[in-house]
Amino acid sequence: MIKKRESSFCPPLGDNSWPKCHSLLLCLNLFLLFIFLVHPAKATTAQAKATDLPSKTVLILHSYHKGFRWTDNVMLGIESVLLSQSQVKLEILTDYMDTKRINLDKISPSLVDLFKLKYGNDQPDIILSSDDNALNFLLQRRDVLFPGVPIVFCGVNNFKMERLGGQKGITGVVEDYDIEKTVELIFDLHPHSQHLALITDSTPTGKINRQRFLDSSSLPTGIELIDLNDLSTSDLIRELKALPDDTIILNLSFFRDRDGKAYTTVDGNQLISQTSGKPIYSCWDFYLRGSVVGGKVVSGFSQGQEAAAMALEILSGKPVNDVNILFQSPNEYMFDYGPLMDAGLSLNALPPESVVLNQPHSFYDNYKTELVAALIAFIILCTLLVVMGLNIMQRRSIQKQLSETLDEFQSIFDNSQVGILMLRGGRTVYQANQRLADMFGYLSPDELVGQSVRVFHVTDDNFVEFGSRFFDTLSTGKNVHVEYELKRKDGSSFWSLISGKAVDTNFPPDLTKGVVWVLDDISERKQFESKLERVNSELEERVHLRTIELEKQAEQLQSANNRLQKLDKLKSAFLSTVSHDLRTPMTSIRGFAKLIKKDFEKAVCTEISDQSINSKLQDRILSNLNIIDQEGERLTRLINDVLDLSRIETGRQSWNDQPLKIEECVQGAVDSLKGELAAHSKVELQVLFSDELPTIVADQDRLHQVLFNLLSNALKYTDEGVIAVKVDKNDSDSVLFSVSDEGCGIPADEIDLVFDKFHQVETGDTLKNTLKGSGLGLAICKEIVRHYGGDITAQSEPGKGSVFTFSIPV
Repeated sequence: MIKKRESSFCPPLGDNSWPKCHSLLLCLNLFLLFIFLVHPAKATTAQAKATDLPSKTVLILHSYHKGFRWTDNVMLGIESVLLSQSQVKLEILTDYMDTKRINLDKISPSLVDLFKLKYGNDQPDIILSSDDNALNFLLQRRDVLFPGVPIVFCGVNNFKMERLGGQKGITGVVEDYDIEKTVELIFDLHPHSQHLALITDSTPTGKINRQRFLDSSSLPTGIELIDLNDLSTSDLIRELKALPDDTIILNLSFFRDRDGKAYTTVDGNQLISQTSGKPIYSCWDFYLRGSVVGGKVVSGFSQGQEAAAMALEILSGKPVNDVNILFQSPNEYMFDYGPLMDAGLSLNALPPESVVLNQPHSFYDNYKTELVAALIAFIILCTLLVVMGLNIMQRRSIQKQLSETLDEFQSIFDNSQVGILMLRGGRTVYQANQRLADMFGYLSPDELVGQSVRVFHVTDDNFVEFGSRFFDTLSTGKNVHVEYELKRKDGSSFWSLISGKAVDTNFPPDLTKGVVWVLDDISERKQFESKLERVNSELEERVHLRTIELEKQAEQLQSANNRLQKLDKLKSAFLSTVSHDLRTPMTSIRGFAKLIKKDFEKAVCTEISDQSINSKLQDRILSNLNIIDQEGERLTRLINDVLDLSRIETGRQSWNDQPLKIEECVQGAVDSLKGELAAHSKVELQVLFSDELPTIVADQDRLHQVLFNLLSNALKYTDEGVIAVKVDKNDSDSVLFSVSDEGCGIPADEIDLVFDKFHQVETGDTLKNTLKGSGLGLAICKEIVRHYGGDITAQSEPGKGSVFTFSIPV
């Protein structure tokens, strides 16, 4: 079936359109006036139904300006659904962001201020957004402008769920053009064509469309593609004139030529059509304006219709997260009648459900208004014969319904589980239900009718006080909700929850016309609240006692903590004193050991060099002297480490901070290790720097100490392989140092302990492990790095090696 539709989806208004519309409206007005006058009951019922509809506010936010054809089509599609529905009473608000003419980043702050002023205190119930800029703006500003308001989008390109950033309450319709179906349509309608000319420009849209065509389109066998991409106007004209006769043109984007000259869709398509004389096809409905035959097009009208239908589902109570996003764009086959006929095509050749724009009108189309007016007049004349009878029948039916409704109301009144009391003529009982009689200990409500409500109050003072407080409130048009103590017939009291409202709906209400009171016995709840209050009081007392106990314990803990801090200071002072006292004699021991070795080699070894027995004794003595010197050196390092750590921990360490060149610091630490590295012939040391390292401010000796300790540790535990030092610029304004090795590694259960004082990793060889160090080197590294606000970490895999990484802020 072929559907007719006017261009831009708006009905045409010719010179004779107003008289036609006027006659139609006149007939409609006469008919409606007759119905309301002759049939008032029906009109009243219809008005009541319209009044009962829930009222909702819809905000439509367009990315572009009014008058932009795509936006106008989307708006028409939305209105075609919202204005024809009868589910809810809608207030439709529309805003245009105008981002075709003003950059979104520039206009966004002004839009925020404007929308805060317009909607800050009057939030819409739902928002429909068209095109990408509106959705992007809402995603960025939703929490500030429209927190929690559901959003339905349409006309959004290249959509992925990640775009929502985890926000909930958003659904909509994705815009996705269909090149494959359009190409298939072209050669179905033009089976003898052998050439397809593809026109695109250098705009971002043109590049994307061209690449998508090349990536996804598979031309039929024997079809030759003519790629007219990013040409100047003169070149395009020349190429169009040279096209073979059996060529069909597919225009995917021609808004700007290679020289920068801009074209509208109408101007661009007219240039192509008038120059080439060939049929033109496209993938968007707003291209169809007198020059383009058609295609499987993205329809702004359909996009708006689908989005509006989703919005109605949400406004009718369906959770927005249950309304799935429509990823399959609601595209449709659409054609322009004039270019379609110029191409020699028949309407019968078009796919089913195709839409044809600007199709000539038939006799019915030309005189539809007059025919409809005549039909309405005939219906009115026929209706006059039956309306009076129907009116009488309906009046009787309404009277019957009213009687049934009164019976239902009386049944509800009599069987309600709460007491209902109606007063008239002051404070006199006019009517009461059985539940109210039971609450006050009466056998029947009839016993209460005509009595003053004074009998319900515990004392006369209560009666006067209740009237002065709450009847004054009722006289202002407000309702009353209060808990009050009342009296039963036998004199016992009980607590009741009382709600009251004046029967008269005028302002101010006339209380003599009646007041309705609803009462509920809450005695059991009051008893429970009393018990709960006692329990809370006891609990608060226990909490108070426990708080006092905890405060005492906190004082004891604080006292113990102060004693521990004093002991820690004494320990640090003791270590410092002992270390100083040990370093002086240790220096002497090492010095005398070296003198003894030198004198022994000079005076003794030359005299006994020929005696084999004494030669062994000589070697043993020299070996022992070497051990004394090595152990003295190790003990000196341990003392220095203890002193360094003690000074850092107690804040007595002096820091000579100055700008440093990182390459020189690293190279200095590497040079200090050359002696030890020479003894490890199977170990290779690599130093890697990233480009343009910044200058850092630090103590060169302390940074050297950190690098030397890490390199020394790596060399101690690596028998063969590569030790690498890498320095990089970190993104967080700091320099990242790393020292990696291919040694024995660190067990997983010890990786968190390597920076503790005196901790040494067990590698399986106890003697070898004991000689490796003091267990303070990494602890000193950690303290130095943290002094500069950096961080140090270790990663390791046993048997494969370790990586130590630390950062120093710039």
